[in-house]
Amino acid sequence: MRSFSIKGVLLFLCFAPFVSNAQFLKKLQKKVENKVEKTVDNVLDEDSSSSKKSQEGIGKGTSPIEEIYDFVALDSLIFYENFALERNGRMPSHWKSNLGGNIVEVPGERGKWLKLSAHAIYRIDSLLQLPENFTMEFELITRSESADDIGAMQFGFSRDNSAKDYIQDAYNDNAITCTKLHFHNQDIINSSSDSDIRNNTNFPLASYSNSTIPVAISVEGQFMVLYIDNKKILETKMFAKGTNKYFYISAPYKYDVDAAVYFGNVRIAR
Repeated sequence: MRSFSIKGVLLFLCFAPFVSNAQFLKKLQKKVENKVEKTVDNVLDEDSSSSKKSQEGIGKGTSPIEEIYDFVALDSLIFYENFALERNGRMPSHWKSNLGGNIVEVPGERGKWLKLSAHAIYRIDSLLQLPENFTMEFELITRSESADDIGAMQFGFSRDNSAKDYIQDAYNDNAITCTKLHFHNQDIINSSSDSDIRNNTNFPLASYSNSTIPVAISVEGQFMVLYIDNKKILETKMFAKGTNKYFYISAPYKYDVDAAVYFGNVRIAR
């Protein structure tokens, strides 16, 4: 009996390290598995969050400026306007307005431009409703002693092509979207009555008293991406499904100290 006990003890002592090592390895394996599962869960959560952000885009609340320009214009041109064939001092032939405007040449700039009259709205007179998917580009030129001499101005899309009323937001006069350039407050406000979006982006508009401001818009079904001066300002759902869309641009509601805004180089493609 005693010899058996001694042997048992010896056997235990011989195999104890292996048992201990096996238990240690088992615990270590469990820890590794838990860590891997946690890492995978984090990656999946990040992917889900990234996907959600991609779908929602820059939309609600206060949005940062994205220093990115990934706009790609579509190549099937459906409308182009540079006013080259229009007579100076006249309202351009393919446009309509509640108050009118004049074709002019701007010193230091190439080509001809439509000078926007204060508190006037402008519409394309010869274009049917825009397609479901399209891109649009145009340019604004500002001239003023100070940027806040230029009152707030808007552009966007509405459900009809009437030039009877001045559109100042996305919620009246049959408007759908509104992008407001607020030179005095140095911000850009985007809103939509279709998707209940309202977002405010701080933008250094005080630096745009004598500038050319390129604007690019991409619309794909219900979603719209907006770029101001090659910076992404908006990327989110702005339209209800199947909504008719007509472009409008509303001139500044007022000018001070002989300020002016000019509009031109319009390109729409599908």
